[in-house]
Amino acid sequence: MKQQNYSNSLVGRFGYSQKINDTVTDNPAEPINLVGHSYGGHTAAQIASKSPVPINNLITVDPVGRGEIGSFRSNVKNWVNVTANPSSRNFSDTIASLGGKGAGLTLGKANASYSVDTNHANFGTMMTAPGVNGFSAQNALSQNASTVGSSPSQNLGSFNPAPPSKH
Repeated sequence: MKQQNYSNSLVGRFGYSQKINDTVTDNPAEPINLVGHSYGGHTAAQIASKSPVPINNLITVDPVGRGEIGSFRSNVKNWVNVTANPSSRNFSDTIASLGGKGAGLTLGKANASYSVDTNHANFGTMMTAPGVNGFSAQNALSQNASTVGSSPSQNLGSFNPAPPSKH
């Protein structure tokens, strides 16, 4: 398998490329699912853009980063992007904005892209919140890509989670 060069990116500086290439080499028949939140979402998209093998699912959860991603849609079977769009911002949202929230990604090319009324730090809420058709990013990991979003630019709308119950 051809070794990919990530050395000029933060992905390479933190050693992700070698770990992922080792995993792909050791398990060539396994589907590849990349899930990333915040800077991890940006990193997952960078890895997908350089992957020598097809990516089954790319899940970006309120991605943050400033570097160029490159082209990855041709080798990604299903891309789901969830964006935090809080009605009440907190410190995590300020940090995400300063870090370059959504920069470098063409979100309109995702199979499914939707926003959730929650803060950037609430990864679990964003992973489980359903889009308009009832599918969540978590569902995408266990469903066939064609049932999640049938074409790029399908907007699954917004979801407002119920406020936490007070005991």
